[in-house]
Amino acid sequence: MINAILLKAQEYGIRTFEFVEYCTSKYCACHGVEVERRMKGAVSCPGGLHGDLNGALNILRKAANKTVPAIKKSLSFIVDHNRVTPKEGCNP
Repeated sequence: MINAILLKAQEYGIRTFEFVEYCTSKYCACHGVEVERRMKGAVSCPGGLHGDLNGALNILRKAANKTVPAIKKSLSFIVDHNRVTPKEGCNP
C-alpha cells in the first residue's frame, strides 16, 4: 500500500517521505504539554483535539516545520438520499 501511494505521488510530482508515527500524539500540538488519550480518541488538553488530529499536527510540525495557526471546530452533517443537511446542535 505504501509503495502504491509513493508511486502515485511521484507520478504527480509530490515529494514524499516516511515518518514514524509512534508517540506523535503524546504532546498537545497547540500547547506543547503532555496529554493522555481519553475515550473516543479525545486528548486531555484544553484544546480538546482528537488524538489522531493531534498526532497529524505534530507530524506536520516535526517533519515539515509548519504549524497550523488556528483550528476551526469541525462541522457535523447528516447524509441522506441525495442531500446533506447540517446536524442540529453540532454546528455554530
